[in-house]
Amino acid sequence: AAVLLPIVGGDDPVRYAVYAAVLAILVGILCLGAGFLRLGYLASLLSKPVLVGYLLGIAIAMIAGQLGRISGVSVSGDSVVDQVRTFASGIAQVHWPTVMVATAVLLCVVAVDVAMPRIPGPLIAVVVATVVVSVWSLTRYGIDVVGPIRDAGLSVAVPTLSGVRVQELLLPAVGIAVVAFSDNILTARAFASRAGETVDANAELRALGVSNIAVGLLRGFPVSSSGSRTALAAAAGARTQMYSVVTLVVVLAVVLFGGGLVANVPIAALGGLIIYAAMKLIDLPGFRALARFRRSELVLALLTTLAVAVFGVLYGVLVAIGLTVLDLLRRLSHAHDSVLGLVPG
Repeated sequence: AAVLLPIVGGDDPVRYAVYAAVLAILVGILCLGAGFLRLGYLASLLSKPVLVGYLLGIAIAMIAGQLGRISGVSVSGDSVVDQVRTFASGIAQVHWPTVMVATAVLLCVVAVDVAMPRIPGPLIAVVVATVVVSVWSLTRYGIDVVGPIRDAGLSVAVPTLSGVRVQELLLPAVGIAVVAFSDNILTARAFASRAGETVDANAELRALGVSNIAVGLLRGFPVSSSGSRTALAAAAGARTQMYSVVTLVVVLAVVLFGGGLVANVPIAALGGLIIYAAMKLIDLPGFRALARFRRSELVLALLTTLAVAVFGVLYGVLVAIGLTVLDLLRRLSHAHDSVLGLVPG
């Protein structure tokens, strides 16, 4: 939206959708080309402090974004600052039944994760919350639910370039590709390190490219990874890419044939799940390790957290990259030197 609104405006939704699809295809082509050119080594610019700080910033943004859903308070704004401010101003209107549902789901997921980590706690918690809300008709107490999903259908078509000023989308596509890859590689590294695995940055670029091209052909907008969904997947026991395939099949089935199945899912329960996912992103041992190793590393991590939380993922990642480059230049300008020699005796 931040890229397309100045170019397209918001008066013509059809034209906006065409531009978004073309932008997704351009981003996909750039990522795919970068992957084949083996430019994934640029991911080395995103250091460990940036990774740790980025995840905490994402967690803060996720929690702030759910304040309204878990409390019933009307929360507005796109930034963490605006969301926290509007929540604080309306905290007297907290809807306690909504808070109780969100808290119960959160405690249930945490308890299952601790006691029986192999069992998909998020799924169990949502199913139980949905059954309770449906059987006891808790919507009469003001608990909001998802409601029926409208089937809009799916169609595959190459977006027409008639009237599309592709040259105006080239520079934004480069910026989105950089941010999308940075977001993707940071999330991938975070969860791969916890499983003792490594990440092929070039493969991630190629996968990101194919995904965006496919999304563009489905008339969607540019996509990347999702820290919250990845955390929920890990909590549910996902170990391979097959999890995403199964999720795709289930989502398509629900959208096309079973929209009524999720109609009674309480929104507060989903908010509780997202907060749980945010908690899983926080790496406090990582911050302690940075503090013990070098104070500048801790400062870099905290600045990255602040940038992502205040400015959002888009600008937060750009700030993180800039901070990493500045830190690298600082180290190069103050290179460590020593005198080696044979000490008598």
